[in-house]
Amino acid sequence: MNELLNHHGGRWARYWGRAKVHIQQLMTGFVVNTKRILTLSAALRAEAIVPGFIANRHFLGILYEVLGRPQEAEDHYRRSVNEYGEDFRTLHALGQLLVRQERYDEALPVLERSVQLAAGQYFE
Repeated sequence: MNELLNHHGGRWARYWGRAKVHIQQLMTGFVVNTKRILTLSAALRAEAIVPGFIANRHFLGILYEVLGRPQEAEDHYRRSVNEYGEDFRTLHALGQLLVRQERYDEALPVLERSVQLAAGQYFE
């Protein structure tokens, strides 16, 4: 939503009339989502180019979440943590995924560890 408002003129309507403004909003949303999917799918190509790059697993997890495949997203988040060590962004994404799946007992320790790592990185 922030990207839509700040970078694509989501606060202003180019046209007059409810129907035309609605069409503008739909088209802008389509462009923003298409741009996100293309950006995230670049991680698929990057995996072949730069094997072992930490962001690949994290972005693949995001991509699979967007595509509605939460099990594969979880697999990539967990592989990122196992292969490259703990990163608070990946742990946070994994914790949020577990919360959306209502797996609260698993999500709580993951999110707590994410907060500890983030606090250590930014407040040391």
